Amino acid sequence: MHTVEIANAYYMLYNCLKGKVIAVDATSYSDFRRNLKHYMSQVNEDAVPLLVTSKDPDDTVVVMSKRDFDANAETMYLLSNPKLMERIKRGDAQIAAGKAKKHDLLTDFDDE
Repeated sequence: MHTVEIANAYYMLYNCLKGKVIAVDATSYSDFRRNLKHYMSQVNEDAVPLLVTSKDPDDTVVVMSKRDFDANAETMYLLSNPKLMERIKRGDAQIAAGKAKKHDLLTDFDDE
């Protein structure tokens, strides 16, 4: 299978954190190297991961913005904390049962 065909086969990636299929852009390693600045700008502006393919599938990588990487790392941290996840689930259940109250957010913490 040619690298471009592999890129097309990988056009959709499974996002296991949200259970959604997300579209990604794909390019070959050679094209990525030639157009590095363009692709770096693209992943930051579009927030769409870039699949960089290689002749050896084990060398294929995904490039994403640091902002998206940080968000994924934070999500992984939250999902890996059982006590926090239990509190979130309990809060969701309270909201679903109508036991939540709406209030204004505090914006000035110096008043406390």
